[in-house]
Amino acid sequence: MQKTLENNLLRWLVPMVLVVAVLWPAGPVRSEDHVRDGWFIGMGYGYGRGIITTSDGYDFTYQDGATPQIRFGHAVSQHFMAGMEYGGWMFEEGDVDLKYRYSLQTVTAALSWHPGPVDSYWGGFYSRAGVGLAWGRANRIRLEEQEQVDTVSITETGLGLVFQLGYEFRITHNAAAGLSA
Repeated sequence: MQKTLENNLLRWLVPMVLVVAVLWPAGPVRSEDHVRDGWFIGMGYGYGRGIITTSDGYDFTYQDGATPQIRFGHAVSQHFMAGMEYGGWMFEEGDVDLKYRYSLQTVTAALSWHPGPVDSYWGGFYSRAGVGLAWGRANRIRLEEQEQVDTVSITETGLGLVFQLGYEFRITHNAAAGLSA
């Protein structure tokens, strides 16, 4: 019951924050224009769900885990940014003697589109798409007295696709914070 409550809270939290950001008066939310020029670097950390299906058909069920992100690139114009992006998902379960670790990762070339005018709060909305390399890994680790004594790993690679919608809150000319899904 508690897990379902947490999942529903997180599933609705991001859209609700985006709606509040859109409906809030422009002054308090946006103190700087959404000017995009030069190089950028971005980092993110969040919550995500993942599933791994091996080539022999075995499915690891959906699990909640951490989702780190790193991206860098260059603003092509005020409405387009091109760059590279790393995204991941990690989950670990098990007890003291036997642990299972799962991970999914992508490295993609990505293009971001900011359709709104830079001088309004609509300028913070964006969509992003990317394509590149993806890999998944499942590990079973047996421990004895806190020492790793046996590991079985499955690793597979494939096509990585990224699709995001989000909003960036401009803090200063050179810094922004945001939310994405």
